[in-house]
Amino acid sequence: STRTDAALPPLPGLLAGQYRVVEALPATGNEADLLLVETMETGETRIAKLYRKGIRPDSRLLARITQSAAQHVVRLLDHGETQGVAYEIMEHCQAGTLRAWLSAAPRSRDALHQMVAELAAALEEIHARQILHRDLKPENILVRSLQPLDLVLADFGTASLQPGTQLFTSAAGTAHYA
Repeated sequence: STRTDAALPPLPGLLAGQYRVVEALPATGNEADLLLVETMETGETRIAKLYRKGIRPDSRLLARITQSAAQHVVRLLDHGETQGVAYEIMEHCQAGTLRAWLSAAPRSRDALHQMVAELAAALEEIHARQILHRDLKPENILVRSLQPLDLVLADFGTASLQPGTQLFTSAAGTAHYA
């Protein structure tokens, strides 16, 4: 069922002047709402992540992701706060999640090797920037394109900046995948 514009959640502050909400997306976590938005200027689709009241992502970590040109990390186009709401604007990966890709059909050995290689590259890219993702699961890996397969790591809501020698000891993330 398609929602009317009146039923769609409004964008706060300066985002309302730059984007139009197309659709509210299901969010699997408790920290934010996800919206498919279009830019007012070009009509390009993006994902807006609006953090819930009282939740503030690490701005240093987001700045590091925004400044990186990592091949297998979702493109974080903007982040900040407006009217007391922390937000992120990121690329829209229309091909869905790794979970959907794996569920859609049996995958060849070569395709699975490609998947593992891209996930290893994504982790290498963020670890080189001293970022620990802390919630690696199929829903947080997006498919940028199917042909050729291009996977990107997304959802850095529970990620942290850590010196390269510090060990992962926190219980943050999704327990089943931690």
